[in-house]
Amino acid sequence: MADPRRHVCLFGGSFNPPHIGHVFAATWALQTLPVDEVWWMPVYEHAFGKYLLPWQNRLALLDATLQGMGDHMKVCTIEAELNQESRTIDTLRALRQRHPDVDFSLLVGTDIVHEIPRWKEAAHLQRTTTIYAIGRGGYAQEDQAELVLPDVSSTALREAIAEGNHGFYATRMSRKAKELIDKHHWYKV
Repeated sequence: MADPRRHVCLFGGSFNPPHIGHVFAATWALQTLPVDEVWWMPVYEHAFGKYLLPWQNRLALLDATLQGMGDHMKVCTIEAELNQESRTIDTLRALRQRHPDVDFSLLVGTDIVHEIPRWKEAAHLQRTTTIYAIGRGGYAQEDQAELVLPDVSSTALREAIAEGNHGFYATRMSRKAKELIDKHHWYKV
């Protein structure tokens, strides 16, 4: 008998901007993990005060990135709706209350795995939520991930955009997202 519950993998991040590594990670999760959907969950305000392009601009970049990716990948705006500092456990509680028929898991990069014990209610989070790790180039991999992504980062993309290094960022993000950045001059100094 088929499991009647939906299985959704939450893929959180700043997505400042989203890049091809994010696309590979979400596609890997959808194609290989026991999940029905991947919900991209951009932080509304970064918990550690990191600079972010305005929320609406990052949503537009995510929508552009997911264009043509099918109905199994969506953008989840819960963090803006909660309008509070981003804490994973609080976001999960709100989602579980709104979607009692869904089992949620998390997808994180190996660059984040070492931070999880410092998250709010980390022990409870790890006990109640499956956390999948995907490798990031340049970070320790020992038994943390099944796959290692290309070594690309949003930081490197922001720097390339600011410097006008079109060839670098054009090959590391979706064409539609790149067109939005160029049209609106986002990340340009």
